[in-house]
Amino acid sequence: MLRSISLLFVDVVCSIDEGAGKLTGKYQQEQEAIRLSQNIKLAIKQNVGNYITCSIGIASTKYLAKIAAEMKKRDGLTIIRPEDIPTKLYALALRDIPGMGYRILKRLHLAGINTVEKLYECSSGHLQTIWGSL
Repeated sequence: MLRSISLLFVDVVCSIDEGAGKLTGKYQQEQEAIRLSQNIKLAIKQNVGNYITCSIGIASTKYLAKIAAEMKKRDGLTIIRPEDIPTKLYALALRDIPGMGYRILKRLHLAGINTVEKLYECSSGHLQTIWGSL
């Protein structure tokens, strides 16, 4: 069961413990995506046992889905809908955002940006200046 689900929905294997897939057809409907996620979790439990769990994130982009999966680690299922943005993300610390390493966090803090909400409010030009992209 797990193998067939993997073959149908995993588009990219990002690392040994991370994959991403694009939902198409009926699986773009929220309830079907949830059902699929529950089936994946069940297949892991049935085929591996309770030793390995997975967190699943559902969102409109791969990056947002990764953030969603990180929101409930161990065995969670989180959905970030377009209408949830940006408020659902405001509860996160900047360091919780994938790709936010020590150097960029330091640059953001020096610029007075210490929350996701402040980051979201920045113009792209201001962020380019902080990132050193100009």
